[in-house]
Amino acid sequence: MRIALCRYQAERDRLALPMHPIVDRLASHQWDLAQVQQLLRELSSVMADDVEGIRAFDVEASVNRFDSFRPHRLTLPRRQGVTFAVEQR
Repeated sequence: MRIALCRYQAERDRLALPMHPIVDRLASHQWDLAQVQQLLRELSSVMADDVEGIRAFDVEASVNRFDSFRPHRLTLPRRQGVTFAVEQR
């Protein structure tokens, strides 16, 4: 689990850190119209990369999810129709 969290942190930082100088510049309000347009284009591009990275996490998680997780179904007799997935480790 620790390795997965470290990988996530490194990937998150790789994707998110490029936003910081752009957001700082926008927050400074020291730009003209042409500069803010360029900054917003750059931010949009960085955010698109971030979204793709997040989607990659979802794909990776769905592929690897069942490596250590083997659900089975448990139906409780008192409440028919109630079903739970129970994690086995």
